[in-house]
Amino acid sequence: MSFVAWSMVLAAVALGSCWVAGSGVWDVRFPGGSSRTSSIFAARNAIVLLSAGVDRWKQDAPFSATTDGMSRIEHAAAAYASCKANGRVCNVIISGGDPEGHGIADAELYAEQIVTLGVEQADVVLEARSNTTYENAKYVEPLLRSGRYDVVVLVTSAYHMRRAEIAFDRVGLHVIPDAAQAERAEFSVIPRRHNFYLARRALHEWGGIVQLRLFDWAGIP
Repeated sequence: MSFVAWSMVLAAVALGSCWVAGSGVWDVRFPGGSSRTSSIFAARNAIVLLSAGVDRWKQDAPFSATTDGMSRIEHAAAAYASCKANGRVCNVIISGGDPEGHGIADAELYAEQIVTLGVEQADVVLEARSNTTYENAKYVEPLLRSGRYDVVVLVTSAYHMRRAEIAFDRVGLHVIPDAAQAERAEFSVIPRRHNFYLARRALHEWGGIVQLRLFDWAGIP
């Protein structure tokens, strides 16, 4: 095949990939969790909330949870209310450090926000060192072991749940997935900017899953 022919093929592939990403046709429902019901809770329960970063909407405004982060916070607060309804022991373990160097750990900020939704301060446990999904699992693991919980519910966004489950499985923890809603791509014949952002997010998740699988294959702890 000539150089010109190869160039045309590569250009077609690039344009096709660009359209697929921007159109949203690639979007499928990410594996999420089972629906939350009060029957999953036992005597001692942990609800593990994974952070989704912080942001501020104006230059001089205080940091707050991202849109995805707030969805997770609200979902975890609802799970907590369901758990506490029958007088059970229920702790919310919030996991998230400060990977972007904002000066406040995600876990600290999320704790402030979840308390306003009815979660008792005494029932909140912070893990403020982790900067990756695998570190979430790694640093939460000793907290779960020491708490001797009967049930561990994992709360994160639906698009992130599969990678999070794999990470927790790698450290020997069985969790019950309870996925919070997140934005999904909307199909459009004309590529949309927001679909490109969501496609990038999906590639990040798939890349993270591949990385964890490669770690398993290579025997890397």
